[in-house]
Amino acid sequence: MKRTLFKIAENFYVESRKNDICYRVTVDIKDWVTTEDWDFFFEFQDKNALSEGETNIVVTQLRPEASELFSERTFTTNLENEIAAAYFKQLSSDLNIELNGTKIKSKDVYVKVSDELSCIKKNTNVDGVDISVICGVTDRDWEDGGWYVICNGRLVAEADQSIATGWGMNGIPKYHADFAFFRGLIEFSCSDSSKLPWTTTKTGVDQDSKIYKAALYHMSTSMKPVTTFLRERAQEVTHKTEGKISDTPLLNAIKNASTVRIHDVPAENIKSIFERPERVLPAEDNNKMASVQYTVPIEQINLVKKSLNVTTNREVGEMTFNYYFGYECDNNE
Repeated sequence: MKRTLFKIAENFYVESRKNDICYRVTVDIKDWVTTEDWDFFFEFQDKNALSEGETNIVVTQLRPEASELFSERTFTTNLENEIAAAYFKQLSSDLNIELNGTKIKSKDVYVKVSDELSCIKKNTNVDGVDISVICGVTDRDWEDGGWYVICNGRLVAEADQSIATGWGMNGIPKYHADFAFFRGLIEFSCSDSSKLPWTTTKTGVDQDSKIYKAALYHMSTSMKPVTTFLRERAQEVTHKTEGKISDTPLLNAIKNASTVRIHDVPAENIKSIFERPERVLPAEDNNKMASVQYTVPIEQINLVKKSLNVTTNREVGEMTFNYYFGYECDNNE
């Protein structure tokens, strides 16, 4: 911060109050550079001039080149965006930053949740870096869909829809319109910032980081059931348009769910597997197909889902039926 002030200012002062001691350090750079001493001197101030814990940094005279840059409209816009990214998580909680009297807000990421529609969340630790992955669905928005990557509270990738966040690899389809409902957030936290998977400028993802490569696996396994749900939602709309089905449980689940910030999802709506309604399939015209329905305890079916590595009751039914048929019926035909 000191280097920045010396670069943009001719004069500035810093004042602060801590433990009821209030002081100010004033620097005239032209005078300061002529001295052999690199010491800074402070003056005590009336403690009532500031609130406890408050610090003010005031530039009283800008360098001409800095003044010209600051007067450009694009500079203010870019600075606001950079501050919003740098303090993404803090601004979404209780930090307040103002620029030219306007409060800066971070971009909120929203998901929709209900008793039948959840978010999926996974937590892990790789080489001392805490990793949290959470994803789900919300209202359709092409530009806002994708992954948001956070390193120590800083947003380093926003609405990423590229292979860098797993789209189009490891069995995940490329991002397209059907997936514009998807929202995912992955957060890396570590006291040793050198371990975090960000670029040297802290404005992008370091895809070569071993931490990030390990995290990609959890991102892919988390997003797979969500993209499956969204693909089936698109098929459901087609079937409804063609008059093959009358009910649209997947579309209704999204429409009727509550919208919340992804950081504020209630605990009861966060699951280790993606909970969603079963889809309705059109009846076959040749009447050679039939549905099989039965009821079992939720705990048992969740164990079977985990064993089969699937996410829906329908998949459990199909796979267990095929398993029985293959072992008990195939040889009897």
